[in-house]
Amino acid sequence: MLAIAFPASAAATIPHLSLGPAFSFADAQGFLSPVLVSDGERYVAFVPVTGTVRVRDTRTGRSRDLKAPCHAVGASAADVLLVGASAAHVLLACVTGDRVTRDAVLDARTLAVRKLPLLRGLGYVAIGRYWTSTVCEQLCPSFPAGGGIRVATTYVNWRTGRIKTVYGARDLDSPRLLPPPPTPPGFSLYVRDRGSVIFEGADAGLAPLEARDSSGRVTRLSSCRPDCELIDASAGKVTWAQYPTDAGVYYGYDVATHRRYRWPTRVPAGVQGTVADLDDVVHTRYEALVSILQTDYGSESLARYGVVAYPWNRP
Repeated sequence: MLAIAFPASAAATIPHLSLGPAFSFADAQGFLSPVLVSDGERYVAFVPVTGTVRVRDTRTGRSRDLKAPCHAVGASAADVLLVGASAAHVLLACVTGDRVTRDAVLDARTLAVRKLPLLRGLGYVAIGRYWTSTVCEQLCPSFPAGGGIRVATTYVNWRTGRIKTVYGARDLDSPRLLPPPPTPPGFSLYVRDRGSVIFEGADAGLAPLEARDSSGRVTRLSSCRPDCELIDASAGKVTWAQYPTDAGVYYGYDVATHRRYRWPTRVPAGVQGTVADLDDVVHTRYEALVSILQTDYGSESLARYGVVAYPWNRP
């Protein structure tokens, strides 16, 4: 593979945009779900106050709030947990106390909410362009296999309501719920982005993190020494973190322009606190977003989050 070196001048300093006042750590349910979720293309969602979902259109910069989305699907739950997002839709859970009472899908474009089927003993954990996947909590479905029993996974097409229980991983973006493409030999991590862009890499310093574009050009993003972690690969962009010397520093790469980005540990001017953990860094085609954990409250349980957006390719 061809390793391509980048001069220091290729790094871009990105302006930031604070997305309003900070919201409380408890309201954001930071211990139970991601603070930020992204569909990887255009829309990002987070919970600014209890029971409200804020959706940001990163292409236009417009944000809209939906209060009590669970009421739209007949759930009286006050709390909303964000589970994931895909194709301009957000998977959310309605919570009363410590119990999920209803799962639903929010359309980020219209703010319309549709409920998902109640599945006894199953919890929704991921969403794709067509399907949601579940995790077995009790009464797990199973199939006979080679003299034993293998636990199966239940998938729900959130567009049609169709339920399918099969053994093995499936591509949630596939209308027919086909298995995902196999990982080529020699890679511990192999992520395909839409648009014929392929990202390759490995964890724990086993191999460098590299990106291959549709023309076959290979770019080394990090040597991963001693370790690095891929955060996301979508919309022709890559975000990752380097450990341990660069803990709290996040990196970005634009495949189309071959431009590198770096977000340092220091908090942007005017925002108090420190950068939150990796689950709180997401990106779309237009922006990278980082949640800022404000630590001036004396206790993490009382800390507050703010969200900062960094536009791509706008130095």
